[in-house]
Amino acid sequence: LDRAGRVTTALLSTHATLTEDNAEVVESHAIGEGTAQAALLLAAACAHESTHPLARALVTHVAVPPHELPTVRRITEVPGRGVRGSGPNGELILVGSRQLLLDEGTSVASAETEVQRAEARALSVLFIAIDGKAKAWVALRDDVRAGARAAVQRLIDLDIDVQLLSGDHRGTLEALAKLVDVE
Repeated sequence: LDRAGRVTTALLSTHATLTEDNAEVVESHAIGEGTAQAALLLAAACAHESTHPLARALVTHVAVPPHELPTVRRITEVPGRGVRGSGPNGELILVGSRQLLLDEGTSVASAETEVQRAEARALSVLFIAIDGKAKAWVALRDDVRAGARAAVQRLIDLDIDVQLLSGDHRGTLEALAKLVDVE
């Protein structure tokens, strides 16, 4: 508190700070052949114990009771990236950011054009991969919190450099930053 008058930079997390913490899935898309449904069920099984707002939204969207989800083992959260688990047949399941999939050697290039359009609309995107193949992606919306823009403006008026932190892709973060007047 003694140093508060000397603050020069404010780092704000996007989810649940600038946003309402009420994310919802607004789009789901298969990557390649088939439907996204099987991938969504495995993703919900991986995400159902997570407290992350995007994971909660994915589980809500799938709307299947936990006891009816496929059995997934060895679920591990990867901070800022997503979750990984082992499916019913031992298959590797990844649910999370583009970077999570890329780190595991899974390409998302075939969906890139559509995903970039969603990110430009300030939507967060989660990818789902099974056994090294991207199978689906979902776009989620979490509205900007009432008063967030005014609070950010007050910080800027105090000559404080406001920066946003997020596990989201840069396109999503830039679109959200525009909504609250952050450069």
